[in-house]
Parts: sequence; C-alpha cells; structure tokens
Amino acid sequence: SSDSADSSDSKSGDDSKSGDDKKTDSSKAETTTNSRIVTTVETSSTTALAKESKVRYAYNTLSADEKDVYATILGGVKDYQASVTFKKPISFETLQKIFALVYFQEPQLFWLSGNYEIFEGKTNFTALYYKTDKAQVEKMQAEIDAKVKQIMDTFPKNATTDDKLKVFHDYIVKNCGFSMDGDYAQTIYGSLVQGKTQCEGYAKAMGYLCDKAGIENM
Repeated sequence: SSDSADSSDSKSGDDSKSGDDKKTDSSKAETTTNSRIVTTVETSSTTALAKESKVRYAYNTLSADEKDVYATILGGVKDYQASVTFKKPISFETLQKIFALVYFQEPQLFWLSGNYEIFEGKTNFTALYYKTDKAQVEKMQAEIDAKVKQIMDTFPKNATTDDKLKVFHDYIVKNCGFSMDGDYAQTIYGSLVQGKTQCEGYAKAMGYLCDKAGIENM
C-alpha cells in the first residue's frame, strides 16, 4: 500500500510504481520485523546544515538525534542515493516526522518523491524514492536556474528587500496558475517552470527565491 507526501504522489502511477517495484534489502536494517512497505507523507553533516540559514525553524525544533536523521536524509537526496543509513535505529514515527519536514522545508529537492517506508519496531536505514532520474533532474535544474535568473534580472537598481519580495510575489501571481495535475504540481519546478502548482508549490517557490536572494524566510 502507499500514501504520499503530496496529493500528486498518491495519484501518480510513476511514483506508486517506483515504490512498489523497488525492493529493499531488509537484512541491512535493525528492525523487529521483515515487513517493510512504502507509504508517503501526508499533506497535512548537521553542523553544515545549521549554517545554511539563521532561521531554519522546523529544523531547529528537533533534538540532536533528530537533526542527525534530517541531515542524513537531506544529504542522501542531494546525492541521489538509493538509501541512507542512520547513526542510530529510529522508529517509524520519527522517520515519518523527519521525512515530512525535509519534504516540505527543502524546496530545492523538487525530484524527491513523497514515498517512504512503513515498518514496525526500529530501523537504521530507509530507501529513498525519486520522481525521475538524475540526468533529467540536472536538465530540470538548469531550467529552474534560468528562470530564477530571469526573475532576479528584473530587480530595480539598488533593490531593497521589500523590492525583491514584491518582484517575487508579482511574478508568482502573474505567471503561476493553480493546478493539482502533474507530478511536479507541489514543487518549484511546477511553480517556476511549468507555471502551474498548488498549495505548498506556491510556498516553496517563494521560499526558494528568497533563499537565492539571501532573504531569510520560514
């Protein structure tokens, strides 16, 4: 069975299939059961990570051990790893909580699928699932980079933070329509490149643009 970090993942045949077809070697995990199935997030190095932003509100609410799990998942996704291993075994509840935070608080990870594994007891690893392959991600990232440059090139001379925020706001309002269709409707690729998104896609677009402009946001 499967769920989703976003509504499109639960509807997307590609994501569901990748989760079901991709087998995980449960012998590598410290679990109390051999049963591991894929679910998805519901829509409702740690030192280096902490330096990325002064705010990072969700991340900074975590315990030291939870921050290690967050950093491990984040690093694994950035490196396009098939799975990650944690320093300590974690419960399903911890994985569910931290995975959701990574999925929603790291807008740059537009290729991350909402799929993750259900298990009983504790585990020291989890598989990671993606919407597309690494080569395609690189092409899509180039499109995102070009779009961000296009937007930021419209900043007025000596732009203040307010000026920049207005540029971002106006671009999103004028160029991005609401849509629940497509694999990237909840991502920055959907909002910035495809011009269609929903809910968190708007928030992720604004957050990503602010990150690129060096504007603290949460």
